[in-house]
Amino acid sequence: MVLDLPTLFVACMLVAGLSVAICVATWLQDRQQDAMLWMAGCCFLGGAGTLLRFELPERLGILSGNLAFFLAFASLWAASRVVDGRRPSALPFLLPCAIWILAFWIPGFAESLRARIVLASILDLMLVAMTMFQFWSKRRSGPPARWMIVGLLAFQSLLLVGRIIRTGIASGAGLSNQALHSLGLVALTTIGFSLMVTFAMILLVKERAERQHRSDAETDGLTGLPNRRLFDKAMPLAYAKARQTGNSLALLMIDVDAFKRFNDHHGHPAGDACLRTVATTLAAGVRPGDITCRYGGEEFAVILPQTDQVGAMAVAERLRLAIRALALPHGDADDKSIVTISLGCAAAAPCDAPDVGSASLIAELLRAADQALYLAKTSGRDATRAIEVVLAEPVMPQPLTCLSAASAPLHAPEGPRLQ
Repeated sequence: MVLDLPTLFVACMLVAGLSVAICVATWLQDRQQDAMLWMAGCCFLGGAGTLLRFELPERLGILSGNLAFFLAFASLWAASRVVDGRRPSALPFLLPCAIWILAFWIPGFAESLRARIVLASILDLMLVAMTMFQFWSKRRSGPPARWMIVGLLAFQSLLLVGRIIRTGIASGAGLSNQALHSLGLVALTTIGFSLMVTFAMILLVKERAERQHRSDAETDGLTGLPNRRLFDKAMPLAYAKARQTGNSLALLMIDVDAFKRFNDHHGHPAGDACLRTVATTLAAGVRPGDITCRYGGEEFAVILPQTDQVGAMAVAERLRLAIRALALPHGDADDKSIVTISLGCAAAAPCDAPDVGSASLIAELLRAADQALYLAKTSGRDATRAIEVVLAEPVMPQPLTCLSAASAPLHAPEGPRLQ
């Protein structure tokens, strides 16, 4: 097949310009996505490389055109780093260019078509492989667009490997014909590669942005903990898993004692700092699989999978002592001298529950943990109380048995939350 080089050249310029415009427009919509600026640079340099290779005198065009291609692949590598939150380094930009420039000082290199094609292909292949590895390293947590880019880069690598092999075995006349077709192939692959990689990068950036927005929507801005929205999603999942595996599920409800008076005495900035410290301590005091959330205001909740009542009480007491160990001054003469927390604990074995909707059974677990917290508050604060939940018939509320060793009423009365 004969490739019309002028037509391919014009098409390459149009595609490169269009790709740059699309990347810049995508970045303007969300200026936190700096990877799209690197991608715009990749498309621009790819088009510039084709322009330089076709328009400049042969020796200068070969030198500058390939330098532009090296920088284009290096920019794509930088985009792969930035999209994963990493900083690109200068080495992939400088090393291939330095090798290429130094090679032109070697006598006979510039005149050797075989040496030029092989070296340029090897340097391109090195940059493509680095970029492919960068995208591949995050494949498990990445969206489908990442796999699309990996596939495109793998195909580009195969083209480069084939080019090296064909150049190595080609005869003199065959090599000249191959070089002519190689120019057309470079322009053709630039067109296809620019379009497809640009499209895949836009998908990747959009999916990453949506994932970040979902994470922000489920993260408390003050403490960095999961918020009430994520808690409401996590509880049914934890309950379903507990029912499936036959394990117990425990829930802790936690309240910072007399926090309103702390705010009144120290001010809201100090109150925010106190909540952040408490949140960090609570999150550090549980297992990696446990979920610590800010439930609202000065209240926190901890979901404890695979934990029975005894284990949950042990965790709760450990958290209470950890907050006391901080010795944060409360400063209220009418209350305790340091910041403390009260905890309510409830646990259940969902596998023993009747086969009804999980919402009412989860609500029962929440109600029990909240009433246990009420017991802890009414018994003097800085305390841990527990209520065992028996998930039986959902129509009639079940008796709640207080398991705390401390003296407290067996059934917690309904009433307003104490500070």
